[in-house]
Amino acid sequence: MEQALVSNSAQVALPDATITPEPYPRYGVVWPTSTYPPGPYPPPTATPMPELPEPTELPEPTALPIPTPLPTPMVTPIPTTAPPIIPLPEGTEPEPFTLFYRDGQVIRSLSSTKEAKAAVFLDPVAEFGLHLIPEGAYSPWGTLSPDGRQMALLLTESPDAKMYQATGARPGIYILDRESRKLRLLVENGFEPVWSPDGQRIAYRSESGHLSIVEVGSGDTRIVYKVDRTNSPPESPHNVEEFTWASDSQRLAIIDGVGFESTELIIVNSNIVEPPRSLLNTPDFPRIFSLQWSPIDDQILFVWDGKGKDGLRPQIIDQSGKVKQVSSALQIFGSSPHWSPDGRWILVSGAADYEAPSTQADLWLVDPVGHVTKRLTHDDGGDNPTNYLNDAFPEWSPDGTQIVYFKENEVWVFSLADGSRQLLMQYPSDSEKQLLVSR
Repeated sequence: MEQALVSNSAQVALPDATITPEPYPRYGVVWPTSTYPPGPYPPPTATPMPELPEPTELPEPTALPIPTPLPTPMVTPIPTTAPPIIPLPEGTEPEPFTLFYRDGQVIRSLSSTKEAKAAVFLDPVAEFGLHLIPEGAYSPWGTLSPDGRQMALLLTESPDAKMYQATGARPGIYILDRESRKLRLLVENGFEPVWSPDGQRIAYRSESGHLSIVEVGSGDTRIVYKVDRTNSPPESPHNVEEFTWASDSQRLAIIDGVGFESTELIIVNSNIVEPPRSLLNTPDFPRIFSLQWSPIDDQILFVWDGKGKDGLRPQIIDQSGKVKQVSSALQIFGSSPHWSPDGRWILVSGAADYEAPSTQADLWLVDPVGHVTKRLTHDDGGDNPTNYLNDAFPEWSPDGTQIVYFKENEVWVFSLADGSRQLLMQYPSDSEKQLLVSR
C-alpha cells in the first residue's frame, strides 16, 4: 500500500519546479514539496481600477404649477338716469334761486341765473361791528327761515372768540331781515340754530349742552331737554348733538350722545307737555347722526354708523321705533342725506358698494317707498382713478327741481327736469363748505 502511494507520488510533475520528496513525520508518507527558483520576483502588477464617473448633479426640483387665476369680473357701473329724472308736471320750469355763502368775514350771494355775478350781501364788521363765528367752530354760521325772508346769524364781538372757553366773548344768535337789513339779538350764548317749519321758533343748543327753544317774535326762551352729566366723564360729557323739527313744529327728534361711545334718539315736545321719549338707544354701536324729520309724515331719516358692511347706511325710523334701511347698496360718505321738499325722495352723496374699490362720491336719489335708486352723476376718471372728483354736500333748490352740490371747490347745479349740469361758481378754497339756498 505504501509502495503504491510512493510510486504514484513520484510520477507527479509540477511545471518549473524541483520536486523533493519529504516524509510525513507520523505516517512515513513522503509528500512532494515544491521549490521555486530563487528570486527576485517582479512586484505584482496592480489591476487598474476603472475611473469613477463624475457625480451626476441632483435635478432641480420641479416648481409646482401656478394655478390659473380666475378672470376678474368686469363691474358695469350703474348708468346715470336719463331725463326726466323724476316725474314733474308738464311744462315745469326750474325756478331761479339764490345762494348765500361765507367768504372770510363777509357773506356773499349769487343768483342761479346765467351770467350772474357774486356780490357782497353782508359785511357784519363794517355794518354792525360784529364778526361771524370762527370757522371750524362746530356750528353753522347761519341758517335761513323757511320762507327765506330772515336769516339767523351767529355773531360775536371778537373775531377770536372760542366756543367753549371759560372767558371771552360768546356767540349770540342774531336775526337779520333780508329786506329791511335790520339786525337784532335774539339770544345770547346759543349755537346751531334750527328754524321750526312754521318759522315761529328756533331750537338751539346752549353752551351747557342742553336744548332750548326761543320764540322768534318775543325772544322768550325755555329749556326743553336737559342732558344728564351725572355719570359721564368730564372729557366726554353728554351733549345734545343734533336735533330736527317735526312738520307740526311741535316736536323735535334729538340725539343725546357721549362722544363716540353711545347715542340715543329721543323725541321731545317743544311745549314740555309730555316727557321726553326714547325712540332708539344704540349702546353697542358707535353713532347715529344726520337726523332729518320728513316734511310730510312722522318718519325720521338718519345715518347709522354700524359695523362692517352695515356702516354708514341711510335708515328711516317711525314713531314705533321700527327701523328700515333705505338702501343696502349705498354707502354714505359725501355728507348727509336729505329729504326732498315734497318728502318723496332722499338725496344721497355716496357710492355703490360693488362698484368701488374707489371712494368716489356721486349723487343718487332713492325712493324709500318703491325702493327705486336713480344715479344722477358719475365721472369715470378715464384711465386714472385719481381723476375722480367727489360730488358732495348736495342741497335741494326750494322748488325741488334742482340740486346744488360741490365738485371739489366748484359749485354746480343739476336739473332734474332735463339732466343738465351747470357750473355756478368757484368756491373760496379756504372757507368751509356751507351753502344757504333760498328763493
